[in-house]
Amino acid sequence: MPPASELDRECRVGYTWQYTYQNLSTWGEHHCAIALLLIAIPDTLRAGYLDENPAEVFSTVYERIGALPLRAARDPYVWLRLEELKREPCDQESIGNLAHALEKLGYRRPAAEGLYNFFRNCGAPLSALHRSVDIYLKLTIIQRRSKRRTSS
Repeated sequence: MPPASELDRECRVGYTWQYTYQNLSTWGEHHCAIALLLIAIPDTLRAGYLDENPAEVFSTVYERIGALPLRAARDPYVWLRLEELKREPCDQESIGNLAHALEKLGYRRPAAEGLYNFFRNCGAPLSALHRSVDIYLKLTIIQRRSKRRTSS
C-alpha cells in the first residue's frame, strides 16, 4: 500500500482505472467518493433562513399576521413556523408556536400583533385573542415600570 501522501496525490489527480482496480484502498476510495458527492450535491440543500429574504419568501404570511423583524424571522425555529403558515394559512398550532418563539426571543409586540391579526383573518381561535391581550398587557406593565424608574 502506498504512503498516505501518494494516495492524496492520486485522489487529487484522479485514479486511473488500472490503479483503482489493482490497489483499492479504503481510505482513498472513501475520500474520493465523498469529494464526488459534495461536487454532485445541488444548491438546494443550502440553509434558506440564512440566504433568502424573509419579506419576499413570506410576503403572503406577512400580509395576514404582520411583518416580523429580520433577526426574528431568520431564527430557524421561527422560519419553520412561517413556512407552516405559508402552507396552511390558518393553522392554529403554528401561530401559537410562532408567538411563543417570538416571545422567547424578546419580540413580544410582533407576537401579540401576529396573534391578533391571525384572529382577525382566520376568525379563530378565541385563545389567540386572549393570548394577544395577555402579551399586550405584559408590555404595558413593563413600560409603566420603566417609566417609574426613569422618573424617580
